[in-house]
Amino acid sequence: MGCNDFSTGLPNIFSSLLSLEKLDLSSCELHTLPKSLGSLHNLGKLDLGSNSFKEIPDPVYNLRRLKFLDISNNSDLEKMSFKILQLTKLQKINTFESPKLKFPPIGVCEQGLNAIRQFFVDMKLGAGNNLPLVTIAVIGNTMAGKTSLIQTLQNVGRTRVLTYRNPESKIDETTKIFKVEKLKIEKVLLQLIDMGGNEIYHTTYQLALHQNCIPLIVVNMVQYEDLVQKSSEREAVRRLAFDYMSHLYLANPSMGSPKLVLTHKDLFSDAKFAELKNSFLSTSNQLCKEIVEEEKQLKGDFSLIKPFSDSTEDIFLSEDIYEIGVLEQYTVFDSLKQNLFLTCQPFIEDIPAVWEQISQKVCALPSAYCTFIELFHHLKRSFKSIKQAQIETILTYMHQCGKILWYKSTKGLENYIFHNTPALTDLLAVFYSHEGNRWGQRQKRFVPFLDESSARIELERFVEFVQVFNSTAVMDKNLFFYLIKSETLFKNERDLHVAMNVLKAFRLIHGPVQCDGTSTGFFIPYMVEKFCDRDILSKEELTLRVDLVFKGLSLPQHAYHQMSVGTLELFPSLIATPMVHKDGASVFHDGLVVQLIHDYKSRKVSIYMASTAKRVHEMWEQLLKITNNALQHVTNSWPASRPVVTSFCAHCLLIQHPNPEKIVSPQWAVIPKIKSSAQTSVISRLLSSFFGQEKLRHPSTMLDDLSTQCRCKRETVYAVLKHPCTCKYH
Repeated sequence: MGCNDFSTGLPNIFSSLLSLEKLDLSSCELHTLPKSLGSLHNLGKLDLGSNSFKEIPDPVYNLRRLKFLDISNNSDLEKMSFKILQLTKLQKINTFESPKLKFPPIGVCEQGLNAIRQFFVDMKLGAGNNLPLVTIAVIGNTMAGKTSLIQTLQNVGRTRVLTYRNPESKIDETTKIFKVEKLKIEKVLLQLIDMGGNEIYHTTYQLALHQNCIPLIVVNMVQYEDLVQKSSEREAVRRLAFDYMSHLYLANPSMGSPKLVLTHKDLFSDAKFAELKNSFLSTSNQLCKEIVEEEKQLKGDFSLIKPFSDSTEDIFLSEDIYEIGVLEQYTVFDSLKQNLFLTCQPFIEDIPAVWEQISQKVCALPSAYCTFIELFHHLKRSFKSIKQAQIETILTYMHQCGKILWYKSTKGLENYIFHNTPALTDLLAVFYSHEGNRWGQRQKRFVPFLDESSARIELERFVEFVQVFNSTAVMDKNLFFYLIKSETLFKNERDLHVAMNVLKAFRLIHGPVQCDGTSTGFFIPYMVEKFCDRDILSKEELTLRVDLVFKGLSLPQHAYHQMSVGTLELFPSLIATPMVHKDGASVFHDGLVVQLIHDYKSRKVSIYMASTAKRVHEMWEQLLKITNNALQHVTNSWPASRPVVTSFCAHCLLIQHPNPEKIVSPQWAVIPKIKSSAQTSVISRLLSSFFGQEKLRHPSTMLDDLSTQCRCKRETVYAVLKHPCTCKYH
């Protein structure tokens, strides 16, 4: 019965279908169900997806043998009933793409049936209110005025605050990494995340964003005018707003409309500012429509995002646009705060009282983090009957609504609950500050310390560590751990291990690697000045090459450094010699030379693999691993980047042909569509299909097998020079 128009109601026929076991009522424009449906006591599977229900209809709760219920893609669905506890046979419920669910909250429903049941069981013991920690993601280019805006909103004196905004001066209050500030408006606590410009935003925006997030775009209209003159209105809007918004909305597709603050109004006449504002807004609307249309044709994700897809409304609503200058009256900031407060109201949710009490207890902990087991035992002292599964449900919900950070699916971090978000921002700030005199300041406040062997490290040795780091990008572990201990809440040996795992999980460091004959350290690619040496690839050896070109939204420069780290992670440091460069990475591994070179401006990454022809199969295997590793990481973190893979003919490269043959989008290149752990297994299966032992010829005989030939530049060459498998692609 699915995919029919029953908007006027279903026929009352179910009392005669008592033996029915499966019923598909998806995409039927339903908003109610007849009571007779509840008489289907043998029904085990019911699909109500893609309809218009505001709540699960009462007849469903009478289906006592129901095992599977699909209520997904009901965009108006707001609540369930306690009666769901009556469905004791129910094994699975699907609530995917039902963003208005508030009872239970969507952060509970996304965890599945057990979490939903736990919610209702705990609600029976008493209800409370979750006064959410709402994130305001304050984003925009460097020098847009984000920090001044936040400090003005926080100012209890209700006066305009201006930060010193010259990044070249000795006094510089611009945000270097990102700051987490708090602002309480009545009962709602706002968490204002002040991103320090393009690079830092793209490096860190996924660290602390969640479902309770409001994007606030800050645009410096002087920068807009300058970019329009240098390029175009489209390019200016893309760089100042859409590059931020698009990645943010793809990570959080259920967010509402963005707020927009246009700054530096006082530097223009009223007429000129109005002209620039109209230009910005009209270009934003046009660019949005073009993106959505293109994404619909490509079956992309933008068309699923309401602010992008609703053609009846502008991307920036008139009531959400604010204009400010140096001499602006505080009333405009009052208006913005009231707007934010009203936008937060839908985030206030009814939750069990015990959940609210546990949330308060967790957030009051003084440390930066704790393990799940430690937290469980801590809570057990106050809540005697609490169970581990119950705590896991509550903590997962707290993560979803932004009160804690718990990276359950990230290797090395899955056991740790981070209940102090600023502690993580401080950790990132240690290695990603752009202050020119940062090392000088550290030198002035340096305090001698003991290394692992209890040897005393004096200032002279500290300066040597810094000099080595600045010239090689390898930070000695003694300097690495000293900086963490002296500038963050991570102090003891376990803290340092956790801090190292955080930095590794976000591909910000690689190591440990050898520093000198007696010490080890960590590569920090973002800080390197030396470029790749193109001459390490011998023209006499066979070279394989793959290019990745990103045709969608611009990747931040740091994403390319993360691909370098990802490449290094594939090669054990004990048997490989890694090198990090400003524009890539190189690895010398048992006779193989691997080089990844990236060009931020042209949005391109080139991956090379060189060795003797007898090892061509092994070269292909490594090249596919590196390529698909990069694709998986980039697509997970920046789904709007739209990578295109191009594979080059090794024969053409060997004879140095000026126009080598290419294969665009080869079948072996895996570009994941959905963020999930299943991607790893997909790539593993694909690699196995190419390199499974039962399908392989011995590599040393490959180039002697005439059955694996193909054409290249009017010559007959071996197919393995163009494809990763000798028999799959002719």
